[in-house]
Amino acid sequence: MEAILSKKLPQSDLQKAVEQDYWEATAELSRHCGWTYLKHFTYTLDEHDPTTIAKPFPEQAYLRVFERIFRERKVTYLEKSRQMKITWTECALILHETMNKKAQLIAVQSKKQDDANQIIKRQTHIYTNMLPYAGLFDASGGFSYAKMVGEKIGTNDKLEFPKNKSEIMAIPQGADIVRSYTWSRIFGDEINHQPETAEAYAAAMPAVSGGGYWNGVGTPNGHTWGYYVREGKDWQTGKRLGKNILDSNYVKIKPLEAPGHYSAEAARWWIEKQLLDMSQEDFDALPLEDLVACCPGMRIWMNGNNITCFRIHYTADPGKDPITEEGAAWYKENHPRYTQSQWEREFEIRYDTFSGRPVISNWATPTFVKKVEYDSNYPICLSFDFGTKLCGTPIAQYKKIPDYNAYRLSILSELILEESNTPEMARKIVEMIKTRWPRSWGNNNIKAFCDPAGHQQSETIADKSQNTSIKILNAVGIYPNSKKFGVPESTEILETAFSLVLPDGKPAIEIDPSCEYMIGVCSGGLHYPDKGREGYYEKDGHWDHGGDMIRMMIANLFSYLALAQETNQPQRKKWVQVRRKFTAERIGYKVQKGYRRRSVTLG
Repeated sequence: MEAILSKKLPQSDLQKAVEQDYWEATAELSRHCGWTYLKHFTYTLDEHDPTTIAKPFPEQAYLRVFERIFRERKVTYLEKSRQMKITWTECALILHETMNKKAQLIAVQSKKQDDANQIIKRQTHIYTNMLPYAGLFDASGGFSYAKMVGEKIGTNDKLEFPKNKSEIMAIPQGADIVRSYTWSRIFGDEINHQPETAEAYAAAMPAVSGGGYWNGVGTPNGHTWGYYVREGKDWQTGKRLGKNILDSNYVKIKPLEAPGHYSAEAARWWIEKQLLDMSQEDFDALPLEDLVACCPGMRIWMNGNNITCFRIHYTADPGKDPITEEGAAWYKENHPRYTQSQWEREFEIRYDTFSGRPVISNWATPTFVKKVEYDSNYPICLSFDFGTKLCGTPIAQYKKIPDYNAYRLSILSELILEESNTPEMARKIVEMIKTRWPRSWGNNNIKAFCDPAGHQQSETIADKSQNTSIKILNAVGIYPNSKKFGVPESTEILETAFSLVLPDGKPAIEIDPSCEYMIGVCSGGLHYPDKGREGYYEKDGHWDHGGDMIRMMIANLFSYLALAQETNQPQRKKWVQVRRKFTAERIGYKVQKGYRRRSVTLG
């Protein structure tokens, strides 16, 4: 700089020289500082803004915090609201790492190959808009050119940098392709919509142990692998893996606090400005959980699975935070465009809402949820589902409606156990019935149902002997009927039963408000996948267990004959399959008269 000044250049030339010097220094700094690179050399594409092709990267505090997490944490899961610019930021940071480090092999993984290729296209767009700055980097080690610049920057599924021997590769979901390479980093986009995420993550762990990184990003989609990670539970068993090691929700003293006399909106903008104006040295010196605790709409925690979990709610963006004038306008414009369930899933980061069509499509809480009274004249009905993640039964009665030849299923209560087994479930249900409904137990007035798989499923109990699940129930005095039903057929009975209105003008099913899990199952937890076999609801490891329970109970208690009579359907003939009990072996066809039953099971 002194040499430049000693030449006594004209003012305009001096300004140009200083500016050139500044940009060369900035380019040099950006090679090592991801945030500087994002601020000065990253241009994105905003599909919602047709006025510009290349848009400068938005300087927002939550994105600066995200850049630090990307840089420091080896294994991360990020849950987020929609439209938070996270995928663009991840694309830019991966590109930055590939261009400035040697021998990097980085994977961007999505559900389908075409979706992963779109991530490469975003990175190609960012790279193309860096080319005008290539000369600035020559003074600091040169610019990393992509393969075949001027003709074709990269193929649809790959972006290569020959000088560094580094490349970015787009791959579809699954574990096999992950095992085929030694990755420096793997970025999983929308992992809650990738059914094979758990297997891909397990396949990636050897690369992480060798020094690599794994980053998963996604919006909620029910109780998928991401849900178990954020809850600190084992994906296979559902068992909790211990308390949180760190959690920004419990930071006692925040390093940044707005002056007390500020309004809520002014305090929000004050925090935003402080986080953006902080020097990189001071920013990196703060503990990460303390830094996150300062930023609204953000949370970071780590639990027993040693995965850093990170949450970005839409309120992290001051332009979407309803506490600001701009954010309130955004909320008012966008919220009405979604159903409440869609809004909670896409923006409020709720894992109990789902993208697939619910099995009980006509669910309305005021219609089906009401206080249910026990009647000792009718048996207690149970329907068991066996498992280690979750097991249990709804507790119901099938009551005759006075003055009508019709019955209503009234669900009194539920027994739902996580991280349990059949012996414990059997002991607790017997204790529950003896305590709350002793007359039914004393009169042996119990009807129970379960899946025929209970005849084959063996469990080890305290005395080390092996017993099937059904034998364990038999030992405590419960003898379930294990009639086999096809899933599509019995699911159709389930849907029809919930749509049935009995002669007294009320629905055929009612659920007590205390049955929170069964209400969750019926109100959307039990749902069909976006794509899958017709008639088979999604197996998410949580709500589908409740679906099996209520499906088996209703399929045993209701019949197509009863449904046809009560809904005044016309008498008609229909060919149906005849199958053997348990084996489901098809042995022929026969005509059924007067109702729409699809199959007949023989003993």
